[in-house]
Amino acid sequence: MGKHTAGPWKVKEIKTSCGRVFKIDREGEDRAHDCIACIYDDNTTLNERNHNEHEANAAFIVTACNSHDELLEACKQLLDKYEIALMKLTGNTGFNVSTLREYARQAIAHAEASQ
Repeated sequence: MGKHTAGPWKVKEIKTSCGRVFKIDREGEDRAHDCIACIYDDNTTLNERNHNEHEANAAFIVTACNSHDELLEACKQLLDKYEIALMKLTGNTGFNVSTLREYARQAIAHAEASQ
C-alpha cells in the first residue's frame, strides 16, 4: 500500500448534468479531472440516501482525514502521560487497567498502519 495524499483536504460541491458531485482533494488544488475521492449525488430514483447525507459524508471524510495526525498524537501523549501517572501512583506499571492501555495501543497501531 502506498502513502496517502498529504493534507489538509477539502470538499468542493460541483453541479453535474444529473445532480452534483462532492470532490475531495488537497487544500489549494483544483484539478478538473483528478481528485482523491468523489461522492455522487444523482437526482435519480435509484438514489436511496437523503441528498444532504452525501454532503455530510463528504464533510465527515475530510474532517476525519484532517484530524488524523492530531488525534494520533493526542492518543500517544495520553498513553505516555497515563503510564507516568500510573507509575507515580502505584510505584509500578502493573496496576490492572490493562484494558484501557490496550485499547489505546490498538488504536494507535491501527492509525499508524493506515498511514
